[in-house]
Amino acid sequence: AWLDKQSSLTWIICNLMWYGACMSIIFTSINTLAVGDLSKQQSGTGSTVLSIVQQVGIGFGIAVSSIILNLYRHFFSANDGLQQAFSYTFLTSSLFVIALVWSLMKLHKNDGDHLRKMP
Repeated sequence: AWLDKQSSLTWIICNLMWYGACMSIIFTSINTLAVGDLSKQQSGTGSTVLSIVQQVGIGFGIAVSSIILNLYRHFFSANDGLQQAFSYTFLTSSLFVIALVWSLMKLHKNDGDHLRKMP
């Protein structure tokens, strides 16, 4: 949503790198907490179920985003309407990320401590 036709390549690359780094940290920690309590025998099945749930979630997110995009398209002029609709759709979808981070902040400080290997 912060990018437009005049955005420099450096600005685009910095935004993409920041996005990738944040998503890597979030997904690594969530996935570790999700399958960390499973036994070695269950870890393969748990990983498969986690992957399926993530894929369904991605499909659901795309469907919801397309509905939001279509709703925003009706609020803007025909000239720059699509660009603005995409920008507002990305900003709206960031509310879901904020909700995720808010729910992760409710984790206790010692959640996942048993996953650390003690030397």
